[in-house]
Amino acid sequence: MKISSSLLVITAIVSSAHGHFFTKTEQGNYYSGNHALAEITEDKRAIRISSDEFKSVAKSIVSKLVLEQETSKYNTWKERGSHVLEDGITPIDENKNFGKSSVDPRVPVGFGNLLEQRNFDVFVEDPGVSPFVSEALDGIPLESFETGWILMQGIGDLYNSNAVGGDNLVVDFVEHLTRNQLMLIRIVCESCVASHKEVFYRRITDPPLDMLDIIAKTWRSSGNIFGDDFKLYSTYNDAVEDTNAWTYCGGFDVSDQGFPGTCGRSAPVEDQWINMEKRNGQPDVAIFVQNSTASSDAFIRSDWEVEFEEHLSTNPSNDKALGLCWHIPLMDTRRQCWWACEYGERTNNLGALKLCLNLRHKGQVWKSRNFASDSESDEGIEEEGIIKFTHALGSDEGFPSLGTY
Repeated sequence: MKISSSLLVITAIVSSAHGHFFTKTEQGNYYSGNHALAEITEDKRAIRISSDEFKSVAKSIVSKLVLEQETSKYNTWKERGSHVLEDGITPIDENKNFGKSSVDPRVPVGFGNLLEQRNFDVFVEDPGVSPFVSEALDGIPLESFETGWILMQGIGDLYNSNAVGGDNLVVDFVEHLTRNQLMLIRIVCESCVASHKEVFYRRITDPPLDMLDIIAKTWRSSGNIFGDDFKLYSTYNDAVEDTNAWTYCGGFDVSDQGFPGTCGRSAPVEDQWINMEKRNGQPDVAIFVQNSTASSDAFIRSDWEVEFEEHLSTNPSNDKALGLCWHIPLMDTRRQCWWACEYGERTNNLGALKLCLNLRHKGQVWKSRNFASDSESDEGIEEEGIIKFTHALGSDEGFPSLGTY
């Protein structure tokens, strides 16, 4: 059948009007302008999909950052022991029992601070005593390690209820001192610089009746002449053998300032003086007198003990990571802890092991207390007596300032 040329023209015009003008390709396939439009649409779709993927990734990153910020704020409040978040409403589930937990009965009276309780519950490095060991230690008397010194008075971290103390302390001090042929007073100051953490005062002449006051609060020159009435030493052996005595002493007769004034090994050292009454000098101090009945072995220190103490004075943070004994503030008790644990864990002496565990628990208490104190210090000093917003007691925004907490 023949198709007229007019019909072909009309067909072409109609097809063109509807956007369907077909031509034959070299491969014999038909290709239209509509295919071109389809490719453009596909490109746009790909771009849109790519844009959606970008938006999804961006949204994911933003959501992650927001979550990290919210988690950080949540953890900040959680670590401070707060029951709720900053809004005062949203609860912190992990802290719902803070303040309700029972405190270990071995914690001394006075460790009732909320932060310390919270840290004792959470920040515990318990030695992990098995029930079998506990049963074996039940009824076993504690081993004792003689120090050779009588604690007469202590303040701050070195306060001890077992110190002699009492209304007759000044008289008792002189009595204990004069029972020894070699009259030695030992002053331990954990808050002092390394050279003054342990100093030995050797009395040469008969001590005045108020000898304790001279040391504790009134470092005077009357009856206390350097080189004539007394000498100072850095170690017990030096004091006994009268070797390596300090060569400088000053700072006498200054109101409300006690031992050692500005005395130093060879030059003046400022701001190491004590006042056991007003407590406005060095805060952590203990005064000892040599025990006249102690054996000579009690005063012997092994080389490793001396090395430990010297290292602790220069690397306190690193050394305290070595174990709970290192957190005990008084060096005599630290030494007992080291010896008891070394002896108790390597022998069959259950009394030493029991003492080791008891002293480690004391170390845990001090570790918790110091952690609470350091947590406060690390966040900065309060301004205008306002509680920091991360304080365990919560924010006091909107309340009048009542002083620094």
